[in-house]
Amino acid sequence: MLQSLLEERLKLKVHQETRELPVYSLIVGRNGPKLPEAGGECVAPAIPNARPEFLPERGKVPSLPCDGISVRRNHIYGLNISVPILARDGLSITLQRPVLDKTGLNGRYFVELEWTPDEPPQPQTGAGNQVQTTRDPAGPDIFTAIQEQLGLKLEAIKAPVEVLVVDRIERPDEN
Repeated sequence: MLQSLLEERLKLKVHQETRELPVYSLIVGRNGPKLPEAGGECVAPAIPNARPEFLPERGKVPSLPCDGISVRRNHIYGLNISVPILARDGLSITLQRPVLDKTGLNGRYFVELEWTPDEPPQPQTGAGNQVQTTRDPAGPDIFTAIQEQLGLKLEAIKAPVEVLVVDRIERPDEN
């Protein structure tokens, strides 16, 4: 319905094609993966140094649903997720480039990844109008964090990617 509306109002014409574009290939690092298995039930495993707000209190529902992934500016948390989900829904969004899973890992895992973003954070005004920032300049970048925390590695490659090409679009007529 939306597609026909855009075609009618904007004279939109599009097609899909495959292009060779820069992507990342996610592979297992040389020391092997460091991904804790999530197990069959939707329960967060006991992870040393895990963030307390992420782990459920005894008898309470986890803050993320089963198969859930949360992507923030410098954190990715996943509960009972597969590596293809981590690549597609976590890393691709964060890196703004497709990430292809080439690890061969078939399990379901608990993922906690934290890194220092490249760009400085926006300052926030705290009590007393003092500027507060949470950036740790000594922290790892995302590529180092993936290797150190997950035992995986990203390699920059070129691969065929499906893209949507806009052939024609016009300004809509005024009503």
